[in-house]
Amino acid sequence: MAKTKYGHLIVREPFNNNDAFPPFHKMMLYYSSDVTDEVGFSLRYTYVNKAGQVESSHKHNHAQFLCFLGTPDNIEEFPAEIEFFLGEEMEKHIISSTSVIYVPANVYHAPINFKRVDKPIMFVNCVMSSEYIREEQKGKELPRGVRSWESTRTFKLGS
Repeated sequence: MAKTKYGHLIVREPFNNNDAFPPFHKMMLYYSSDVTDEVGFSLRYTYVNKAGQVESSHKHNHAQFLCFLGTPDNIEEFPAEIEFFLGEEMEKHIISSTSVIYVPANVYHAPINFKRVDKPIMFVNCVMSSEYIREEQKGKELPRGVRSWESTRTFKLGS
């Protein structure tokens, strides 16, 4: 294919084929650093179709937006119930409708407990950084073959 002026700005098939993300399916992972150093932004998209707990409480030095969206067929339909925790005091919030959570930099958040998932729902994590690093991982070298600390997360599957 001929080289184009703007083709380098397109990242094709940015998928994570790692099975370390239950209850998520294949995840789309996009890092702005793949195309530019002008902005710090990362995007993670997947859908969830079964109950399970994701993450443990942690914080980052960047803000993020967590988007819990309805079914792929109807974004207003939200056939799930999710427990989400914010702050050092682990303030619990119940998500039972399409919602966006803003998590400021340096605010503890998680776990995310998908208590009930009757139909697949969409999950989008918009990170205001070109990398995804927990505070406790800063300065540590990534394991060989691992692009992001994200693939080292812990999950507990529900039934």
